This record gives sequence, C-alpha cells and structure tokens, in this order.
Amino acid sequence: MEFSITHTRQPEDPKSGVVKIGWFFADETSSVVYFPPERLRTVDMNRAHAKLASRCPAVIGLESRYMMVRCPFEMHLGFIRDDKGKPALKNLMGSKSPVRSSKLNQLLSVTSESEWRFADRPTVQLKLPYMFISDETVYLSQVPPFLDYQDSELIPGTLFGACFPIDVWPRLLNGTTSKSQFALKAGSRYFTANSNWTILNGSFKCLRPNVPPNCKSIAK
Repeated sequence: MEFSITHTRQPEDPKSGVVKIGWFFADETSSVVYFPPERLRTVDMNRAHAKLASRCPAVIGLESRYMMVRCPFEMHLGFIRDDKGKPALKNLMGSKSPVRSSKLNQLLSVTSESEWRFADRPTVQLKLPYMFISDETVYLSQVPPFLDYQDSELIPGTLFGACFPIDVWPRLLNGTTSKSQFALKAGSRYFTANSNWTILNGSFKCLRPNVPPNCKSIAK
C-alpha cells in the first residue's frame, strides 16, 4: 500500500500574510481539564534593552512557528506486570492522586510489548483531545518541549513525535513516552507543536473555529 500527498502552490498565490490555524477539542467536555494551546513567545519577558536576544528577528522568526500544550493534570505512574505477566500501569500517587485511577485507565494505555522500540522500556500512550485544521497548506510537527527552563527532566523518557498536513489530514494528537516510571506536573509543558507552511514570509494565528461536521466524525 502506498500513500502520498502532493502540494502545488500557484505563482499567483500570496507570498506573505497570516496563516490561520484552527484548533478544537474532539470532546468539548475536555475544555474543563485541558489547557488551550499557547503561542510560544519570550519577547514579552524582558523588554529593557534593544539588544536582547528575544528582540532578535531570527529568534522571533523561530518562535513565530511554535505553540505549546501544557500537561492537564499531575500524575506519577509506574509499570508493573499483572498475574498473566502482561505490562500494566500503577498509580503511584495512590489516594493523593488528583485523578481517579479509573479515569487514568481511560486516558492512558500501555502498547503491546511487541511494539516497544526497546525491549526494556515500556511505551505508554496518553490520549489527547486536540485537533488542528487549516485551509492553508500547513504541516504540524509534534515535538518534545523546549525553549523553557525546567527544574527537572523535560519529559519522562522519549516523546514519539509526528508530522502531518492538517489541511488534508485532521487527526487526534497522542502523547507517547517510554520509561520504567514517570511523573508529570499539571501546567508543565507536555509538548511543543511546530507549524510549517508554504507562505515564505508569514506568521500564524491560532483560533477556535466553528467545527466542521466531518471533523467531528473523524474525531469519533
């Protein structure tokens, strides 16, 4: 089976401007728990001097293509094996966990052991409700968080990123990590999304549109 996508931009198409990227939750009840995507900006942190790195056009150009998504809740999980020897997750926070174990089981799952990249490193998948769409040709890349100071390890293990064209392929985002145990803090950066488009001198604007019915059906 082969699958390919070809984008052709016509000479009369705009060479600059604002690319509009729409985002929404596949399940609207997610807005109670999950953070909305945020533009990645450091220019407003310190404006005291004209020579600040955050005022550099190259730095601004880099940050103009990124947004970030924060972790919705605190969790501390470990990997165990059940009575049948199959890998499973254990809520190490116990009664102190802000999320019930039954709810965590709906959001988190351990992939089949035969699908692990490394035999000694379990892979867990966190189901996320985010979907991104655009009328322009835009490739969205899900990458680990960066460009931020962290008190501890950025993410617990390795986040398996993805890159796909959101103008023709609306899909749910998934966060995947691998390690013997991991902990995440509510509000910490969980992943960064890089947007690439064919308009050479452009920036993007992230907004919540009226969700097309066909996108809702894809999310289900």
